[in-house]
Amino acid sequence: MEVLERETLNAKLEEETAFLLFVQSSFCGTCQAAAKVLQGIEVYYQMTIDTVDINYVSDLIQVQSVPALLVINEGEVLHTRYRMSPVNDVINWVWNTYISLENSDFG
Repeated sequence: MEVLERETLNAKLEEETAFLLFVQSSFCGTCQAAAKVLQGIEVYYQMTIDTVDINYVSDLIQVQSVPALLVINEGEVLHTRYRMSPVNDVINWVWNTYISLENSDFG
């Protein structure tokens, strides 16, 4: 996973491309477990999931809780997932909300 600094996240939010963003907190044990699941998904789909620490970007990204996985396109959050288990459900969610949309050029 690629850790984004505040400036990089801000620039990505202004781009016209879609990306997956894992929102976590360095003090969150559940987030650390979720990161391992997402690292497996990166390998499975041969992709990169960006990650940020909510403590440093809460004015740029709003979530109800962490961990959170967001599908973002043109600065807009299209989909959000808070539960990172079971793993097969997360894999299917990534496929249905991100990869299938990316392959269809977002409709």
